[in-house]
Amino acid sequence: MTYMTVFAAGSEHSLRYCSEATFGATPPTPNMIDLRHTGTGLILSKDTFQSAELRADRQISDFRHGNKRSQGDVNIELSFAEYDSFIEAGLGGTWQSATLASATDIKCAKTANRIYTTTTTFTSLFEAGDVIYASGFTKTDGINNQIYVISSVLATSLSLKTVPNAIATTETSVKAVKLTRQPSVKAGVEKRSFTIEREFGDIDKYGRFTGCMVNTFSLSLKPNAIVTGTFNFVGKTAAYAGTALDSSPTSSQTGSPLDAFTGKLYENDVEVGLITGIDLTLDNTANPNFVVGSPFASNVSLGRSNLTGTVTAYFQNMDMLNKFVNETESSLEVYLGEGTHGSDSYRIFIPRIKYGSADNTANDEAPIEMRMDFQALLDSTLLTNIIITKIT
Repeated sequence: MTYMTVFAAGSEHSLRYCSEATFGATPPTPNMIDLRHTGTGLILSKDTFQSAELRADRQISDFRHGNKRSQGDVNIELSFAEYDSFIEAGLGGTWQSATLASATDIKCAKTANRIYTTTTTFTSLFEAGDVIYASGFTKTDGINNQIYVISSVLATSLSLKTVPNAIATTETSVKAVKLTRQPSVKAGVEKRSFTIEREFGDIDKYGRFTGCMVNTFSLSLKPNAIVTGTFNFVGKTAAYAGTALDSSPTSSQTGSPLDAFTGKLYENDVEVGLITGIDLTLDNTANPNFVVGSPFASNVSLGRSNLTGTVTAYFQNMDMLNKFVNETESSLEVYLGEGTHGSDSYRIFIPRIKYGSADNTANDEAPIEMRMDFQALLDSTLLTNIIITKIT
């Protein structure tokens, strides 16, 4: 029987990764983790040089290869917990683990929109910007058991933002209440690298890309669509082999991709229903560092944490346009999934932005959309330009 020639196809392509303790060095016995993706352009890239020799026959006498690096995109559909390692690395922060305050005298006040106690010291557990989940309130069938965002912290009192939820009713009797801080990550200066392996299953070949650091991280939210994103990596080098680094990699997550219409969106703490799209890009300006005597990068340096984006919205009134006209600062808060009710989802909070443009061009009879580009800035209280929270 004659078989057709086998060649690599995307239908049998897979990705897996592991963290590196040392830049560019795959652990001796790596525990690889399968990675869900919709496409990738991760490749070995080289600088090249053309000889400048002058010849009577006008020909080019030589062509050489120079410095090497691994680089390229990994395209995704955002799903819960699948990309947390890359989100952490892209922000340069560290996921803060959940903390718990549990006491029998935790109470809440609707008028002041706060939670308070007489025995628990909140300052050692929470800080401004944290997302907490309250459980154990019982009045009116536990209506106060919600996700809340802390605006300020005192030793025995938590002041809360009014979005996405506010205290619905005052409870002053003693309760067995728990306040669980949800894990979050801020922008920081931590550097993390990965080994990423591409499997070409139909031809039994494996591309190994080492020293991969997140150069850019982008997300795109559109109506009636899955949230898509891209991680762009810059790394040390790459090689190909006939065997996998780990014959039994850890399985990827199995949750459904998140969409852009289930959650909620707030612009300057006001829920917005007219926004037709949000695009975010965090650019670390990753740059491979080369030295004489080696074709591989000795390290990858990171530049500033530059978070930019674009908001598109139907042009209904002057509220958002005036923020550009008057150079008024604002904020963006996005809940992806049913996060405001405590299910597996994400909160993306950009506490301080300025709009740099406002294009409301009319091209036809369709509703006019306003496109507004923005720059995220350091928030002096939260000490970051972004906070991403896992609501579990």
